Amino acid sequence: MWGTEVWDETDANSSVKVVVNDTFKTKYVKKRASNKSFSDDDKTFSPIAYLPSKKDCVAGRCAKEVDFDQTVKLFQENGWSMVPMLSYALEGESTTFSQSDIEKYADFVDWFVSRYKKDANIRYLELENCPNCSASLQVSNELLLTATNKIYDRIKSKHPEILIGTPGFEYWADDTSSSSNKMNEQIEYFLDKQNGAKFDFWAFHGYDIKRADTASRGMFLTYPPTKSAIYNKYAGPLGIAEIRKRLDSNGWESRLILETETDSTLKFGYPYDDVDQQLDAAFHIQNSIVRKTQLVNGSPALSGRFPLKLLVRKNLKLAADITGGNLLEDGTPTLSITALGVLLSKFNEYNYSSRLSGEWDAESTPWVEKFTSGDNKELYIFFKPFKYVSGKSIALDNETVNYTLNLSKTPKSVTLTDIDGNVSNITASKTVTLQAVNAPKYLEVEY
Repeated sequence: MWGTEVWDETDANSSVKVVVNDTFKTKYVKKRASNKSFSDDDKTFSPIAYLPSKKDCVAGRCAKEVDFDQTVKLFQENGWSMVPMLSYALEGESTTFSQSDIEKYADFVDWFVSRYKKDANIRYLELENCPNCSASLQVSNELLLTATNKIYDRIKSKHPEILIGTPGFEYWADDTSSSSNKMNEQIEYFLDKQNGAKFDFWAFHGYDIKRADTASRGMFLTYPPTKSAIYNKYAGPLGIAEIRKRLDSNGWESRLILETETDSTLKFGYPYDDVDQQLDAAFHIQNSIVRKTQLVNGSPALSGRFPLKLLVRKNLKLAADITGGNLLEDGTPTLSITALGVLLSKFNEYNYSSRLSGEWDAESTPWVEKFTSGDNKELYIFFKPFKYVSGKSIALDNETVNYTLNLSKTPKSVTLTDIDGNVSNITASKTVTLQAVNAPKYLEVEY
C-alpha cells in the first residue's frame, strides 16, 4: 500500500491530480484535520474549516477558509481514498488535554467520519498528530490511550470496516536527551500489551534519523538511509523491524505498520537548485528501498508508506512543512516526485526477493536488492550509500563502486533505467558490472 500526502493549499492544483493519478498511480491520499479548525466551541462542527483555525497563525500559516465538502468532491472525482489524520491539537501548537476533552475529541472524529466516509472512501483512519512531540497535545500516556480506545470503540461500532490506527508517533531523534526519552516512553506504553491499546495499525511518522551533532553546534543533522541509530532502537528503517517484532511478540501479528508521514526534503525554502533536487531524489529513493525491503521472519515489516508532501514550497526563512513541499512555486513537481514515480512503477511490477549486497553503516559497499516478476524477469536495484561526516550535511559524493552480478544464464535482454526514468539497452551477458552511485538505478533482465 503506497500513498502520499496532499495539503489543503494545493487541493486545486492541477499538478496534484497528475502526480497522484499518473505519476504515483495511487488512490490513497492523506489529509490533515484538527478539531480546532472545524469548531469554535468543540461542540458543533462545520464543513467550513479554518486552517489552522480562525484566530491562530502557526508556523507562518495564517487562517484560511476551506470548504471541506469541496475538498471531498476532488476525492470523488478522482476515485481517491482519503486517509485522514484527525487531531485535537492544532498543528505545531501545545494544547492541554484533560479527561473532559475525551468526549469532545471523540465527537469530532465521529462527525468527520460519518460525514465523509462514503464520499471520501475512508478506509484507514489515523489519530492525533505526534502527541509525543513537544509542540503538540499535552497529555499523559494513560489519558491518551484512554482517548484512543474510546474513539476506536465508537467508530468501530458504527463503521467496523474502517481500520483505525494509533496516533501518529514520531521517534527520529538519536540521542539520550530527556525529550527523546519522553518520546519513546509513549511508544513503550502503547506497545505494552498489559495496557490494552486498541488499534488496527501502528501509525508512525518516519522522519529520518537525526542527531544533535556537537560538531555542528547542536544542529540536527540527518543520517544517510543506510546508517543505523546509535541510541534509539526505534529510529529509522531498522526501527520498523523492532516495532514489528514487538507487535508480533504481543500476538498482534494482524496489526499493520503504516508509515503515514515522511520527510519531504533535506533543504528547506529557496534557493533550491538542480543539485539540491538531485540530492533529495537520491536520498528519498534510497530511503524507500531500504524500508520496503525490511523483513521480519521472512515477511515485510512495513505494510504501507505515504512518502513526500504535495504542497507548494514557500520562500520563507524557516524549516517547516510549508518550506519543504515537493512542488515548486509554479506547481512543477520536483525531481523527488519523478524519481518516486519510477520506483513505484517497478514495485508494482516486481516482487521482492533478496538482498545481494549491502550492510548497515558500510558506506563503501554497494547496496543491491533483487526483485522478480514471473519466471523470466528479474530486477536489480542498486546504489552507493551516502557518506556520513560528523558536523556536515549529507551530500552527493560523485563516487562509483562496482558490483559484479553473475546471472544464472545468458538473458534475452538487459535494460538499465536511471533515477529519472531514462532507459538504455545493455549487451546481454551472463555477467554484468553494476556501477553504483548515490542515485539508485534499475537493471532489468529478461530471459
